[in-house]
Amino acid sequence: MISILIPTINNTECLKLCINYLEKHTKSAFEILIYNNGGNQASSDFINSLSHKSLSSSYNTGVCKAYNELAKLAEGEYLLLWDDDKLALPLWDVNILPLIETEGEFAWKSLVEIWPHNTNPCSIQYDFGQSPSTLQATKLLATVNELFFPRKVSLSVSQLMTKKLFDAIGGYDELFYPGFGSDPDIMWRSFCFLGKTPQKFLNANSSFYYHFTSATTNRIFRYKFVTYCLRAYGHCLFFVKHGFLVRHLRKKTSHGLLETALQ
Repeated sequence: MISILIPTINNTECLKLCINYLEKHTKSAFEILIYNNGGNQASSDFINSLSHKSLSSSYNTGVCKAYNELAKLAEGEYLLLWDDDKLALPLWDVNILPLIETEGEFAWKSLVEIWPHNTNPCSIQYDFGQSPSTLQATKLLATVNELFFPRKVSLSVSQLMTKKLFDAIGGYDELFYPGFGSDPDIMWRSFCFLGKTPQKFLNANSSFYYHFTSATTNRIFRYKFVTYCLRAYGHCLFFVKHGFLVRHLRKKTSHGLLETALQ
C-alpha cells in the first residue's frame, strides 16, 4: 500500500483538487494522510469533513515536522511525499510501482514534474494553468498521454520511497524550517544511504504530476524578501551539512553526470 503524505496550510481549493486527482488516478491500494499546518477555520472544516487520516497544529510547524509526524501514522510500505498544490496524473502509480518493487526494502524513485516554468531541469515545461481556477484539465490530461521524460536519472521534488528507507535515514531534518532545502537534503541522504548507486535512482519516466507554481509558498510568504531569506537559510544549512551547494546536487543528477556513470 502507498501512504500519501500531504502537509497543507490554508490552501483549500488546491487541496480539494489535489485529493480529487489522487483518488481518481491512483489505481493501487493507498491511504491519504493530511497535516493541517496551522490552518484557518475553512481549511480545518474541509479537512475534518474528509474520511482520510489527519493531524493538525495551531501554528505552522513547517513541512519537515508535518512529514515526520504523518509518517509515524502511515500503514503503507511506501511513502509518497506530496504537496497540496500537485496533481497526480493517470497511471502515475502503475508506472512507478514495478520499478521500486524490484529495489527491495530500501528503495527510492522520483516522479516527473510538469510545471509552467523552465527553471528546473528535472521538470517538463508546460503551462496548463497556475491555480485551480485557471487549470486546463482537459488539455493537461490529453497531453500527458504523449509524454516521456528522456533523462535516466534526476531528482524531483516528489519522491516515492519505502517507509523503511525513510525511517532509516531519520526522515526529514526539522532544522530546515519551514522547508526550503529540505527536499535536496533528504534526496542526498537517501542517495548516500543507498551507496551512491545511480541504478537505484532511475526515473519513473512515465509517472507524471502537474505542479502549480509554488502556490502555497507564494501565498503564505507575501513579501519576497522573507521568501529569499528563508530560502537562503535553507541553502546555507544544506551547504554546512553536506559541503556543497544545492545547485551542485541538481547538476550532478540532472545534467548527465549520473547518467554517464550508468553507461
